[in-house]
Amino acid sequence: MLVLPSFAGLAPEQKLLDFQNLAALFSKRYAFWEWKQTAIQYDSLDLAPWIERINASKSDLEFFEICSEYVARNQDGHTVFLLPSDFEAALPFDVDLYGGSILVDAIDRSKLPAGQFPFAIGDELVSIDGVAAAEVAAGFRRFRGEGNSRTAVRESLEFLTWRPQYVIPRAHEVADSASVIIRKQNGDLLSLTIPWVKTGTPYTEAGPSPVPTMGAKAANPGGMLRRLQQFRVPARRFSTGVDTLKPVFSMPVGFQQRLGSGPYDSYYSGTYTTPAGLTIGFLRIPDFEYLSTTQLATEIKYFDANTDGLVIDVMRNPGGDGCTTESVLRYLNPGGFHSVGIKIRMTWDILAGLEQELELADLYGYTDEEIAALQEMIAQGKKAFAESRGFTTPLPLCSASLDVDSARDKTGKDLAYSKPIMVLTDELSASAAEIFAAILQDEKRALVYGYRTDGAGGAVTKFPAGVYMEAYANLAWSILVRKQTIDSGGEFPAMPYIENIGVRPDRSDDFMKPENLLDNGKAFVSRFMAAMEEHIRSRRQ
Repeated sequence: MLVLPSFAGLAPEQKLLDFQNLAALFSKRYAFWEWKQTAIQYDSLDLAPWIERINASKSDLEFFEICSEYVARNQDGHTVFLLPSDFEAALPFDVDLYGGSILVDAIDRSKLPAGQFPFAIGDELVSIDGVAAAEVAAGFRRFRGEGNSRTAVRESLEFLTWRPQYVIPRAHEVADSASVIIRKQNGDLLSLTIPWVKTGTPYTEAGPSPVPTMGAKAANPGGMLRRLQQFRVPARRFSTGVDTLKPVFSMPVGFQQRLGSGPYDSYYSGTYTTPAGLTIGFLRIPDFEYLSTTQLATEIKYFDANTDGLVIDVMRNPGGDGCTTESVLRYLNPGGFHSVGIKIRMTWDILAGLEQELELADLYGYTDEEIAALQEMIAQGKKAFAESRGFTTPLPLCSASLDVDSARDKTGKDLAYSKPIMVLTDELSASAAEIFAAILQDEKRALVYGYRTDGAGGAVTKFPAGVYMEAYANLAWSILVRKQTIDSGGEFPAMPYIENIGVRPDRSDDFMKPENLLDNGKAFVSRFMAAMEEHIRSRRQ
């Protein structure tokens, strides 16, 4: 690990300028400023308490922590403060929250051989360096905000054994090893010394710079249409099964796998025949990035001819491209569907970028639908730009209309799956995965089963967040608007939003129980399969 020599830190006026630059991003670009004041009583433009802390800060690292807390207080899975550091420290095992306990759910035995480190999956992490694990995790929660409070808790647990400095400013301050206490499943306590694996270069100070009278202007980011179609939570998540092809649970005995073993498979799929004789298809979508439409069309055709219903797993799916999401939905909704809309927080660079893209649309190879989407965004954008913090009306994600047709062949035949559907969600189903579940739920096309989703409801992009500290902020700059208003039972105001509210399941079931960790989700799979049988029968009546 390279350690750079110490430089002089930021001057007080440079810290204030950089923080004001960060706050200006929220004033100018953040889509949810008004919503956060109502939903969580947080006003990111009330700077007085933050400036007081900044004036009292003694180091650049302390200043970075304040900036990170300021951003995270928005409780937004898309919105995070990022340092320009590649430093990471990791312990070679992972933990997560199961039934209220912090349990080990993965161990790298190449680094922690069982003979020297005799703990197992399902054992409880009690403490690190003499501090209770839950207390350590709670200290990290201030650096990452999430729309769903349990998502925030689980995310903070990741940082017990994984310390990335681009999120945690003092990550590099860990010792060479950690003193870990594990409670084994028989109740015995095990004390271990586990080395931290460190990589990268710590970013400890912004470095010396003279204080000029004027700062530089930001460059036009460009590529507006594609950036407005990105719905994925930032940074990696180390929870088991996130963005993986294989489900986090094991499929039942008798499951016949189709996709998921090939090097170019976009999906994990197969069929299972229940004891009652119903054949249920299963399709896991790990993310909405680079999915094969050809594979999807083939699977849907097979499922429609050979199954009684289809379970679609988007648990631990971090999102991706909104247009890819709509493309998948076209194969699931006979006759088409009403999509979610996006209200764009319109700024001049967005408007100018969209107009430039329209001029070059032929050169870029844009489709007629993409050109129509650009034209509509520009027309609405001009109206919104004239208003203070103006928003467009809810616009289509990828075409000229919120009403999207189903997939059809050359003869006009509808290719969408025609049988009952269930969608599996959890609190790590985020962003584009929430678009997917929300549309199927709003169209009454699927039974949503599992746990409330993350609540990350806008398009996201990265902006420079300071002149001197060279940091960045990921911000949501549009608002996803559902077909219907969602009543969260008083937790949040009733709104047609995904942000904070999330997609709430029709049938609740919490996978994060110790028994599911220890038996690979056998009980959970049994329950959702039984619920799917019930759903199929109810649709036949």
